[in-house]
Amino acid sequence: MFNDDNIVRRVVGGLLDPLVRIGGAAAAFVLPPDPTIIFSSVLAFVRSIEQNEIASKTTSTCLVGEHWGYRDSDIDRKLPTKQLLQAAGSIGVYRLQVVNGVTPREMAIAVLGVAPDMPDDQLAETLRKKGHMLTLPALEDLVERREGREDGCLAEMGEYDEHSYLAFVEDNGGGVALIFLHRIAMRWATTWQSRIGAFDDSDRWFSGNYLLVRNPDVSAG
Repeated sequence: MFNDDNIVRRVVGGLLDPLVRIGGAAAAFVLPPDPTIIFSSVLAFVRSIEQNEIASKTTSTCLVGEHWGYRDSDIDRKLPTKQLLQAAGSIGVYRLQVVNGVTPREMAIAVLGVAPDMPDDQLAETLRKKGHMLTLPALEDLVERREGREDGCLAEMGEYDEHSYLAFVEDNGGGVALIFLHRIAMRWATTWQSRIGAFDDSDRWFSGNYLLVRNPDVSAG
């Protein structure tokens, strides 16, 4: 976050530049009205991954076992007790572009190409209707394939690469939550940490992280 509450900034070509000063109005990021500008400024398309149908699974048994380390206990509290079957489809991998970060809400606006003032409940419903959310077993599948060194799965393939992935998932109230997976690579072991955040969280996610979007319908590539 910025220390100067009077600076309103905008995205221009993936960078945050000073735009105007207004007394007492704190803002770290103002989305432009053109969805094309929003998308290309916030997200950069990396690749598309095809994924087969993923079976349903109890939430408490997800993101545990081989390859998995720390698991946020809030995952079981904030998500449905069962992860539903996910139909076959494609997963878009996008790299976050904004140096000073974007919130989950701003990511959703960029993915959907909608007006910046769309209410959270409408954003969640649109993400659901377009099939952009993933299930935890689907994320497990991608991690397994990546650790199996499948060519073209996720963003990086180096043995010691450390990177983070974000994905929208359905919470236990029918809304949206954000899952965060982080790969920690050491010479003697590789583990993935998993955490959960609220859709309306003010935390900002920085450039270099990746967003996974099921059934992507826009591309900046």
